[in-house]
Amino acid sequence: MITVADPIVRFHDLIVRPNLVDFELREGRAAWERSRETFSSKVLGPHFEDLARQWTLRYGRGYGLDDIGQVGTTTVACREHRGHEVGVVALSRASRARDKGARITLIGEVKATNKSRTGADLQRLEHIRDLLRAQGWDVESCTLALYVRSEPAADLVTAAKAGRVLLVGMPELYGAG
Repeated sequence: MITVADPIVRFHDLIVRPNLVDFELREGRAAWERSRETFSSKVLGPHFEDLARQWTLRYGRGYGLDDIGQVGTTTVACREHRGHEVGVVALSRASRARDKGARITLIGEVKATNKSRTGADLQRLEHIRDLLRAQGWDVESCTLALYVRSEPAADLVTAAKAGRVLLVGMPELYGAG
């Protein structure tokens, strides 16, 4: 998949250009209302996912992620759900992408919404981990991570305290946590 990496360029291509007449006529509010969903899914979401991948690679070691090699995305086949897109996947330093049996050290879900994330998000990650295990990947010591913009629900905080999931919020992503 080829994407434009710079969120400003994506914003210009997806929001400004299609609404240029409205902006020139100073009708920005109408243009923004029409573009809000596009902004969230095509500009903010991909930028937040990229930020999560960069954080994992550069700063994850400070949060107990000692064996982080290649970091990227993937889609995991699933008969029940027509597949799962995974925003952050990290392999061990000794593993290479596409090598069956490679050790996956982290599976992460990235949510750029204001909606509180819950234990259901953790269950989804556990399901994806089980699918990867069944496909022959080494996920025995895999960390499950949720990268969130909003405050997580109490059940997710409890799971994080129990060591079942790594919660990465805005303070961690921007160096204040």
